[in-house]
Amino acid sequence: MSEKLKFSQYADFLAPLIVRKNILHDFEVCSVTSNSADADKNSLFCAVKGVKNDGNNYVADVLQRGAGGIISTREYKEINSIQVADDRMAYSEAERFFYGDPDKKIALLGVTGTNGKTTSVYLFFALLRALGRKPAIFSTIQNFDGKNYFDSQCTTPDAGVLFDLCRRAVDNGAEYLLLECSSHALSQSRLGQSRFQTAIFTNLTGDHLDYHKDMESYFKAKKILFFNNLAENGCAVINIDDEYGARLALELKNAGKNVKTFGFVPDADLHMEIREDVFYLNDVLLECSLFGKHNFYNICGVLGALSSLGFELEKCLEILRNENISVPGRLEKIDVKQHGTAFVDYAHTDDALRNVLQILRLEAEKKQGRVICVFGCGGDRDRSKRPRMGRAVSELADEFIITSDNPRHEKSEDIAAEILSGCIKAPFAVELDRRAAIRMALDSANENDLILIAGKGHEKEQQVGDKKIYFDDCAEVRMFLENIK
Repeated sequence: MSEKLKFSQYADFLAPLIVRKNILHDFEVCSVTSNSADADKNSLFCAVKGVKNDGNNYVADVLQRGAGGIISTREYKEINSIQVADDRMAYSEAERFFYGDPDKKIALLGVTGTNGKTTSVYLFFALLRALGRKPAIFSTIQNFDGKNYFDSQCTTPDAGVLFDLCRRAVDNGAEYLLLECSSHALSQSRLGQSRFQTAIFTNLTGDHLDYHKDMESYFKAKKILFFNNLAENGCAVINIDDEYGARLALELKNAGKNVKTFGFVPDADLHMEIREDVFYLNDVLLECSLFGKHNFYNICGVLGALSSLGFELEKCLEILRNENISVPGRLEKIDVKQHGTAFVDYAHTDDALRNVLQILRLEAEKKQGRVICVFGCGGDRDRSKRPRMGRAVSELADEFIITSDNPRHEKSEDIAAEILSGCIKAPFAVELDRRAAIRMALDSANENDLILIAGKGHEKEQQVGDKKIYFDDCAEVRMFLENIK
């Protein structure tokens, strides 16, 4: 924030969202928050009604703490208050105003979809830097504000965190901010009314149905980025091999939006082909350190976005040929000597598992080895994908071990049973101690085998109940490697 703004100025900024306002006295707003514990003297408290808690229950508490005003969908007549129709949008917009509309001073580039968001923003980041530009990044793995790197806590954060990072990126001279845009964030209006210069749609497959309930609602959440947050002159870059992507591209074109498509279908603007296991984009050979068909999609989406921003496609292809681009926890490779080659990957949906296992199957066939998979499913999340994940792994892996992921408040045994219900063959083992499961897989492998350890990727913790325990899949593999005699 560059200067303290008054409560009345927030009311003016939020005017399109306001039902009524009650300004008893004006004051300089020192902070904006939706967390009652963070409220302080002259705070503006946004009483957001969440899934589990209602901020309106804490209004008396924040007033005692010295909060100067309230934003809510309820009417408060006796205090400084702004009544709005949409509390989540009003909160995000208030945070955006507090930090000085930083999104208007930097080009926002977004990626949404079930799979491929993290890889896509990392590709974007690497290519922009190689092109001599200054990007900042907000991803599932790591954030970079133009000067400093720090760990990420979630895919798309609270609006206060987001616009604070955006402001710091502007202050640090960044020209672009790359964002993973999750369906939760979009449905909860965490992006406010910020505008994106380009937005990529990667794909849509079954995930988060515990929250969205059905695929149509999930799709509707993803569409928000393109219909509500795309700049007037912005470009939507859409994978039209995906059925939901094809629908989205058609809807956007009918709405007069600027659309660039990619896919294997002949009429895609960026036409993808595979000839004798070699990738081609618009008849030009595409070479990159990231391998596999699913990464071919990620690469083409990013190239489409870069071309929409005015960068030369040929130059980008040259960088991909010459740069060693990698993404932590995305098919991260570790040679385990006589125990084969391990790959740590974040794949935690049936579609993502299929993509990765199909790649490893081809590699295993060349080496005349087996594919061994260690995987589980997170607790307190979409249960519908568990049997689908079991089926995918049991179809494509020669051997597999079912283990725990982040069980949270569920029993690992119950999660494993739901995974087993979809399996078409028996697992090598059900070993709910993840460390023991990884070691069991590595012990059973020979030098030609490929071992996929799926589900957690870059994560450094395992959540059991409310407790988070240090656990790193890559570190476990390296520890096993050190102990090989």
